[in-house]
Amino acid sequence: SDASEAVTPATVPDAPTVVVATAGNAEAEVSFTEPDSDGGSAITLYTVTSSPESIVATGTESPITVEGLTNGTAYAFTVTATNGVGDSDPSDASNEVTPSSSLPGAPTNVSAEGGDGLAYVSFTAPLLDGGSPILSYTVTSIPDGVTVTRAASPIMITHLTNGKTYRFTVTANNENGAGAPSVPSAPIKLIASPSSPLNVTAVAGNAQATISFDPPLLDGGVSIALYTVTSTPGGFQMTGSESPITVTGLTNGTSYTFIVEASNAKGYTTASAPSAAVIPATVPDAPTSLTVTMGNQMATINFDAPVSNGGAAITGYTVTSNPGGLSASGISGPLTIHGLTNGTPYTFTATATNSVGHSLASTASGSAVYYATLSDWTGTGDWEDFAKWSNGLPGSTTTATIDGIVTLNTNADVKNLTILHNSNLVVKFGSTLTVTDPVQNLGVISNQGTIIGEISVPIVFNVNGGDVIVDMMSIYNSPLNLPTPVRTGYTFVNWCIDSDLSIPYTETITPINGLVLYANWEIKDGIITYNRDLLTVYPNPATDGFIVNANAQSSLLNIYDISGRLVMSKLVAGKNYVDVQSLKSGIYLVKLNAQTCKLIKR
Repeated sequence: SDASEAVTPATVPDAPTVVVATAGNAEAEVSFTEPDSDGGSAITLYTVTSSPESIVATGTESPITVEGLTNGTAYAFTVTATNGVGDSDPSDASNEVTPSSSLPGAPTNVSAEGGDGLAYVSFTAPLLDGGSPILSYTVTSIPDGVTVTRAASPIMITHLTNGKTYRFTVTANNENGAGAPSVPSAPIKLIASPSSPLNVTAVAGNAQATISFDPPLLDGGVSIALYTVTSTPGGFQMTGSESPITVTGLTNGTSYTFIVEASNAKGYTTASAPSAAVIPATVPDAPTSLTVTMGNQMATINFDAPVSNGGAAITGYTVTSNPGGLSASGISGPLTIHGLTNGTPYTFTATATNSVGHSLASTASGSAVYYATLSDWTGTGDWEDFAKWSNGLPGSTTTATIDGIVTLNTNADVKNLTILHNSNLVVKFGSTLTVTDPVQNLGVISNQGTIIGEISVPIVFNVNGGDVIVDMMSIYNSPLNLPTPVRTGYTFVNWCIDSDLSIPYTETITPINGLVLYANWEIKDGIITYNRDLLTVYPNPATDGFIVNANAQSSLLNIYDISGRLVMSKLVAGKNYVDVQSLKSGIYLVKLNAQTCKLIKR
């Protein structure tokens, strides 16, 4: 079928609430609060009915005045609400009032201001005093019905509950009795100071402390908006909405306590009991001014205490060797590290420790080394055993001049050696060497002794295909001027000390044991010369392979990369195809029977 017309379900309204009557002369003014629900249909009328006598008055809003009452008769009143469906149930009955021509009128302009469990109620005296002077005023709370009577406005009413919402009425009293109550004041919510935060604790940090606490048991009737932490001494403050709160800007090493204040929306605060004292701190500065005294397989390190202990007492120090990472610890310096290797140069660092942790390492000491003497050695064996143990060869006593192989044994009483020309020198005991002629050192010389004069050492050149350079002698510890080799079609890169050409030689002073050097080359791009009639390759650039026209009998064809390294060999005769898929892209040298040409591989 077709849809019906729209309808709106509805019922009668709820009953009005908070009905208050104020007596007048043969009348009463009745105020009320609208119903919580209009039942789904707008309220069009309110009806006030007296009891006794059922005198009725109507209106569209509160208050409504009921007239025709009998002075001296006590009345109560109910109110109903009416909508399009019908009438509500009657409200609860109002307070009883007695109309009279001899009672004061009701006070007006009633207002209230809340406090901690109390309120201050202000009002304006009624225009009518009932023919007799007003003696007092009575304030009544809604709810709880707490009353207090005083002579004039404002009136303080106590014994109220924080966090609760109240309204208040006021009656005027003369010798004939109490007049009608006023219209209730606007509602107020009582707010008080919160109680103190609880269980305040502090944990120290670096120039700061973190304060934890439990919220107050009582918030004063409104939620707590803010906590404020304050230090003593210094008065450093930090705020937050919850625990924990960190206070910064403190001085390491200073003892602090802290209180916490809770603030609610009204602004009232109550401070907690102070926390236990804490001392902010951080790790110490590093020790300074390290000094080192070397001994047999040990070192004694002294130092100055750090400028700052970080705010906490230093409980210990640690010194550490480099190399080796050996260490020693104690509550103060000097500290001794054992287990070092004689003849090895060491540096040392120191750290300081407090209850927070370890400092950064100090600036390293200067390098220090210890060379053992016979008096240090408790082992057995010959001088070579002693040399291995000491890693540094001590001096002896007298003078010897030896021609040939110089060997010092355990009974040698030698300090100064005059080595003659062409001697092969093996020094097993560190000495001061007095050299009268250049010496070709084909053995081992200790660099721990003192050399007076000149000792020549060999410098051997492996030119790796370049023009021959004659080996040379160079004076130990003198400037080393190395020649630059020449190789056609190549550029010299550098001298290396290994045949793999991976370790360049960069020193400029002649070492004690001489050198064997290897020339490192790279091919000059674009200047390779070759006889095209004797050796040609095509295509060039090549990709997977090329054809070589050797114009020769069976011969070995070699391919080199730009460093001169052989990367491929093939036996060819006449015209041949050479597969170069395995080669990386780059420039190569193709060589056959002393003829060369350049190949570009893509």
